Amino acid sequence: MTPSTRAAKTATGRPATDPAGPTGRLATWVAKTTLADIREKYAKLTDRIITADRQAAIEKAVLGIDTLDDVAQLTALLTPTVHSPLD
Repeated sequence: MTPSTRAAKTATGRPATDPAGPTGRLATWVAKTTLADIREKYAKLTDRIITADRQAAIEKAVLGIDTLDDVAQLTALLTPTVHSPLD
C-alpha cells in the first residue's frame, strides 16, 4: 500500500507538499528572486516605520555581515522602537 499524497514525506521528513520543501513555492520564489527584488521589498516594508538613514544602515550591515567586527553592530540597529505602519 502506498501512502497518500497528503501523508507522503520527502527524504528530509517534510511533507511532500511542504512550501519550504525542495520543490515547494518557497524554493521557487527564492530561485527567481534577485538581490534587487529583496532590496525593493525591504524598502517598501520599512519605509514608514524607520528612518531612511536607519534603513540604509541596516541594509549596509546585512549585506556586509561577514565584515562586521561584532554582530552587536547589527542588533543595535534592529533594536530601537519602530513606529506603527498604520499611523
